Amino acid sequence: PSAYAPPPPGFTIRERLADYNQLSARWGEGVTVTGGQGWLVRGMQNGAGAAVTILRDGTEVEVNSFYIGADELLSIANSLAPLPGGHAPLALPAPFTLAEIRAQLPIAVFIPTDLPAGLVAEPPTVFPQSFPGMGDFATAKYMVVTIIYHTSSGSIALMVRNGMADIGYSDPTHLDHPVLANGISADFINLPTSEGGPLLQWAQEGSHIAISGPQQTRDSLLRIAASMSKSAELGATELPATRPTPTPAQPAFTLLHPAWLPEQNMSVSEWPDPGSPQPGANIVLSFDTPATLGQPHIPLTLREIKRGVYAEGLPDPQATRERVNGQNLFITQLGADCVRITWTRNDVDLTLTNAYDVQARPRYSCTQMERVAGSVR
Repeated sequence: PSAYAPPPPGFTIRERLADYNQLSARWGEGVTVTGGQGWLVRGMQNGAGAAVTILRDGTEVEVNSFYIGADELLSIANSLAPLPGGHAPLALPAPFTLAEIRAQLPIAVFIPTDLPAGLVAEPPTVFPQSFPGMGDFATAKYMVVTIIYHTSSGSIALMVRNGMADIGYSDPTHLDHPVLANGISADFINLPTSEGGPLLQWAQEGSHIAISGPQQTRDSLLRIAASMSKSAELGATELPATRPTPTPAQPAFTLLHPAWLPEQNMSVSEWPDPGSPQPGANIVLSFDTPATLGQPHIPLTLREIKRGVYAEGLPDPQATRERVNGQNLFITQLGADCVRITWTRNDVDLTLTNAYDVQARPRYSCTQMERVAGSVR
């Protein structure tokens, strides 16, 4: 067995007691499933990396695969049925109230008391999840409480976060330092709408607080900050019926492309990684060939990450370094096969990952992989 080997053909089903915080963090398109709610992530062009999450009878079920396409996974999810003699259906997961969170979190949780008219608070979420049975609040160093306020259209107007560790931006080149009404020095960062909008952050009574919104301004955030209270009640909360369809994030840097590919007529698809800390800063290019479309497989991929988005790590200790076309390539092999190649060019961190067929065999040779990497411009 090797950490670099792709998963075996097939699919995986994971089931757990449904948790509101975990479900609120899921992403994907809403889909119709038998007897419950469902969300679908289509993965790359051919469905590799697709997953279906369903909420039914108080149970969260995820069906995922690196080989089976999204539509077939959805059919599998729809076919799921309780085992005879299993437990009775459970209640749907409910969010924790602000009072419950304050009772267990060892820091003050501040919320605004003066907000623009028409904003509605959503139930608070807590990450990482650490209520009884899931960990200990007192030791959750990176616990963050998030409350979203939305408009009548469902769009996010304001996000309020209270954390036990620094949860904001720290780049000094983008900071202004206004003083709040209570005399505390804060940081203001005029972030673009694509990154959540202008943000104001500060530390108070052991809590690191950040408030932001795509339509907020420096002045509006300062007014909201002046109204923050650690004892105010949140009142009624409500999830929006729908949210406006977001505009796909554009690449935050100039994408690079290979001038040479190992097969003719290869199609190219591009998709942003939704887990990127900065919109458009983590992009995956997928290269596929008509000869494999319709068959379970993993295509050739090139992941491009804007340098500096993630903490710089060390090269893979199992990788060998080779110089190709003036580039230092770090090549990870499994036996005689090249699994992936990593390198940096034009302040972009690049990872080229081999394609695999249904038998989990690498499709391209090391010579082909090196030639692709060496042609990226």
